[in-house]
Amino acid sequence: MADIDYATLMDRVQSGINSSVSLSDDEQPVSFMNGVGGRWSDDKIIRTGSLSLDMAIGVGGWPRGRVCEIFGEESSGKTTQCLLSVGHAQKQGVPVVYIDAENALDPTYMRKLGVDVNNLAISQTSILQDVIDLALGAMDVFDELDKGGLIILDSIPNMVDRAIYDADADKQTMASSARVWSQQMPKIVTKARKTNTTVICINQVREKIGSYMGGLDTPGGRALKFAYSLRVSIRRKVDGRNNEDGADGQSIFYKVEKNKVGSPYVRGESYLPAGQPIDWVSDVLNEGVKSGVIIKDMKGTEEDGKVFLENKKAWNTYILSRDEVDFYNETMPGVVEERRKNGEDVADFEPIEYGHFVSKYQWGNLTKAILADYDILLPFMEQRILNTLSEPDTIADEFIWSDEDEDDAEGADEESVDDDDDTDEDDE
Repeated sequence: MADIDYATLMDRVQSGINSSVSLSDDEQPVSFMNGVGGRWSDDKIIRTGSLSLDMAIGVGGWPRGRVCEIFGEESSGKTTQCLLSVGHAQKQGVPVVYIDAENALDPTYMRKLGVDVNNLAISQTSILQDVIDLALGAMDVFDELDKGGLIILDSIPNMVDRAIYDADADKQTMASSARVWSQQMPKIVTKARKTNTTVICINQVREKIGSYMGGLDTPGGRALKFAYSLRVSIRRKVDGRNNEDGADGQSIFYKVEKNKVGSPYVRGESYLPAGQPIDWVSDVLNEGVKSGVIIKDMKGTEEDGKVFLENKKAWNTYILSRDEVDFYNETMPGVVEERRKNGEDVADFEPIEYGHFVSKYQWGNLTKAILADYDILLPFMEQRILNTLSEPDTIADEFIWSDEDEDDAEGADEESVDDDDDTDEDDE
């Protein structure tokens, strides 16, 4: 059988189909995928506001052009998580429409989470057909502007069918809203893809109806679950004070239940201080260990500009990249001067060299060292962590000595000694 150039064959298939088939929506019938995997570029995602969730999703944030869902019990952090995403979308220049069917948004709290309240389009309709028309109309506007957007639907159970809204209680029928979603969701999915718009649906959990075994489910019908590219469950655990003074904050636990852009069933965890955004610093440091950017259970020692690692329980080591070293040396003198102006007693600045590392016994000591001297490098660390979605972090490999390197060095020394002995014999 003759060899076939498969790429040439598929080019002919594509051109043949596109020249002979026309679609009703004037789109190109078939095209090739771009093969993007791992971390997606910033123009293809919207950061969630939680590095842990970005990593759990697998592409670095909410995927653009997809319909997603976040669901959980009451006060688990669903709306807060979406508001954090809104703030990041606004920073990226992405237009946002927030459909607040629960009428529960607080402008003061939204500002604390980084939302530009004055430039956020909000609708508070709760009639399902109007919500769908509004979402489709918003995507048409995004398409005219050639600018993909973000639409938040908060929340699915509060959006009721117009027939139920207008009817008497005794005339209501079960699953009428689910039927509407089943009919309209394909339109939303298709238009979201065409306009590069991300739609995030907030959903709640309910007891299953008519089930002998009980259990929880999300309202809206099965059609919604099939339409979502991504489903994230969220739950919380209150931390700190839990009395009349309130609580210090809560730990948020994520689980990716469905994922068509990455691996499903990945978990994440973030800390949400009371009334504040997610603790970005703890997110970065914790994900640094998970991703291997911070090397766990390894003690580092320096010899001749190289780092030697040895297994040591409860030690953690962070090796700076060349970019981090350059940025530190350029920026830190100004930081030291500014701190002195503020009355702080700080040591004189000393530049660091390539191969610089931070190695501390116990996690708390490493955290303190990074926050005290290297906090300006946290954005670099975050980018290194996100890059591990595509490939392992190997930036520090050039500075590390391995056992093989030592063996090679010892072998070279022995050969050098043997050569000297031969030379001595020849001289004699």
